[in-house]
Amino acid sequence: MRKKQITGFILAGAILAAGLLLPEAFLTRAGGLTLEGARTIALLAAFLATLITEAAHPLLLSLIFTGLMPLTGVTTTLGEALSGYSSPLSLFIIASFGIAGAFSSVPTPRRILRALLRRFGGSSESILLALMLCTALVSSVLSNVPCCAMFMALGKELLGMYEEGEARRRSGRAFMIAIPVATMIGGCVTPPGSSVNMLAISMLEQYTGRTIGFMQWTLAGLPFAALALPASWLLICKIHKPAPISKEAAEAYISGMNIPAYIDSREKRVLAAFAVLLVLFAASSWIKGLDIILVAVLGCCFMCLPFAGIISAGDFIGSVNWTSVFLTASVLSMGQAIMDNGVSGWLASLMPTAHMGAVPLVAFASLLTFALLVIVPVSLPLITILTAPLTALAAASGFPPELVMLTAGFAGGCCFLLPLDVVPLLTFGTGYYTMGDCFKSSAPLQGWLTVVMSLWFPLAARLMGWL
Repeated sequence: MRKKQITGFILAGAILAAGLLLPEAFLTRAGGLTLEGARTIALLAAFLATLITEAAHPLLLSLIFTGLMPLTGVTTTLGEALSGYSSPLSLFIIASFGIAGAFSSVPTPRRILRALLRRFGGSSESILLALMLCTALVSSVLSNVPCCAMFMALGKELLGMYEEGEARRRSGRAFMIAIPVATMIGGCVTPPGSSVNMLAISMLEQYTGRTIGFMQWTLAGLPFAALALPASWLLICKIHKPAPISKEAAEAYISGMNIPAYIDSREKRVLAAFAVLLVLFAASSWIKGLDIILVAVLGCCFMCLPFAGIISAGDFIGSVNWTSVFLTASVLSMGQAIMDNGVSGWLASLMPTAHMGAVPLVAFASLLTFALLVIVPVSLPLITILTAPLTALAAASGFPPELVMLTAGFAGGCCFLLPLDVVPLLTFGTGYYTMGDCFKSSAPLQGWLTVVMSLWFPLAARLMGWL
């Protein structure tokens, strides 16, 4: 066992012990936090400590801390601790992997990339732009983790155009930082693009009974991505400077891409199924009872049926990242405990009560989310924690809760300041860049995203009739 893993378990044990041994008198002085609430905070903090230190496999940690919930008094029964595993959001994540598996099994992503390379190819900077555009486009309708994995593989292929090792390493740094950034920005465009989006909508519904429809979210997401993606490309090129590549090498790569000349019947079926899914996603904004998660789950099941001829049930099961599923389910269970044990109300009482305008409110919500992502580098539990205080702050300022939850969803979805979230960890594992390299371009980019959200979201809220 590594020293870092031992440290993680010791730290988690110390946090849990502190939470279990806190006297109730101290909690009363802390603002009325209940004993169960303190234990919930301690359990979540211990869980994050083990995740950050990689004390064990995340799937194993998810099961351990789910089991600890009834043992520590966070829940009264194991059934309550397993509430996240039966959550519709958990089903959505499973379905999204199946849908992504179907899409990645046909040449369509490579066709899109080839078309963009022919349009933008000719220099390393324009090739990087083509890769980021393609990644963001696909990520707008597919879950972030499988999308990032798909384009990481394509990025490694593109790096094969470099013959010199130093040029490949230098460009690899830019490419491998750019792919998760483009994935997360693209994932903000539509609700199904990221599980963070779906969680933000789900938490909004749980707390307020209100929701954000597919078209409403997309109205905010498209301009956001249009302003965020070019800025991220410029920053990455400016700071990390991918090595030049000859036009001949780029053309040789494009001509050597092994893509069938014609779209076969299976690829047509996949594209037709995706078109139907997008139409139904959009229709869910107006048709009552047509839920995004329901569409995704039934759509994935349809793709797996033998007569559909799109993806086999075995391939679907094999495409699911079960670690992400179990991690999300455990976080959802803890989020429910946060609400049930009064932690949400306690956090809401700590928020500033001064009236804020729409622009300062969005700026505060985005900066708070970005700052806390350094401490809690996993978006899902952070969104769960922030829901109550942010919606309370919005109410105190006279604004609808949709405005702050939209902001928290977008900011939480762009958690690339340090490569600690699941998505950037995929490319960080290639060894092309360090945490310091990531911070150099991500810090100014998150500053720009705060400006974009602060100026655009209040205007978008007016267009959607929220204000």
